[in-house]
Amino acid sequence: MTSTPTCDAMDPNERRLLGPRLKATSRSFYLSVRVLPRAMRRPVGLAYLLARAADTLADSWGGSHAERRALLDAFCAQLADAAAGRPASPALPPAPAHVPDAERALIDDLPAAFALLASMPQELRAPIGTVVATLAEGMRVDLARFAGAAPGAPAALPSAADLDRYTYLIAGCVGEFWTDLTILAGAWPAAARDTYAAWGVRFGKGLQLINILRDVRGDAARGRVYLPEEELRSSGLAPRDLLAPETFERLRPLYRRCIALARGHLTFASRYIRAIGRRRLRLRLAALWPLWIGLRTLNALEACPNPLAAPPVRISRGAVYRLIARSIVFAPSNRLLDREFARLGGGSPPS
Repeated sequence: MTSTPTCDAMDPNERRLLGPRLKATSRSFYLSVRVLPRAMRRPVGLAYLLARAADTLADSWGGSHAERRALLDAFCAQLADAAAGRPASPALPPAPAHVPDAERALIDDLPAAFALLASMPQELRAPIGTVVATLAEGMRVDLARFAGAAPGAPAALPSAADLDRYTYLIAGCVGEFWTDLTILAGAWPAAARDTYAAWGVRFGKGLQLINILRDVRGDAARGRVYLPEEELRSSGLAPRDLLAPETFERLRPLYRRCIALARGHLTFASRYIRAIGRRRLRLRLAALWPLWIGLRTLNALEACPNPLAAPPVRISRGAVYRLIARSIVFAPSNRLLDREFARLGGGSPPS
């Protein structure tokens, strides 16, 4: 069994990063990070913060696509240095005033985040560097694809293959990262890595597809349509038609197929969670909460008469807390997990 690499006790910078900074920027994901065993909490929390900073550069920062691409390139150069255990190159410029306070504070703290990464053992630096670089590549793809798009004139991903690749770059790769850390924690044998990583990729793709379906109206208003243009055109639609709520009847079959695809991905998420030993309760809970929230969101999307005319579906904080309380009872039992998965519309996990 591979032993989990450990790091020295937290210094003030680390406490700030993995406490207030993480809580201010991660919303419900903070709960999953906090329930993890400490040896996984640190690398997962740091990877999230670095990815969130990259997203700020690519999205919230503003400016031209070329300027944001240059910022991402500078970020990735610093990431590569830190992942190799070297001091990071000079800091990025301060964030513009319009960037939300929590994200501005995170950008200001990037030197401390890179220093923390550089101080970690190589067994942790490598997967963190890989997953954040992959996520940043997804952001580059996003910038390039939508460079000519604008509110009122949205562009779309060309094909189902492009959508699949995008969901891997933006979320599926996190399943590989989570798998590598779980193996380092001794919960799985290294020989099973490829199987569990493939399930983890499906888990991440499913969650990202839910995000796309939930935000289809708002993304189109920003000039971005993540549903495949080939399939839109087969339905008699152009990307700009998603700006008009009355077109949803033509969109509905494609939308339903995407819901079914997300459910298919999440059957492997259920299998992924069941593969975690029942005594590894913290690991199970950290993966279980996003799955249950995702399934509830899918159910709400399926029940929504017209997602192009409604605000994005959100699961209330109270519902999330009730879900967490329920999970404490269900998580130790595969039988109860399977029953709840079926109740939430996930069907039967693959055998």
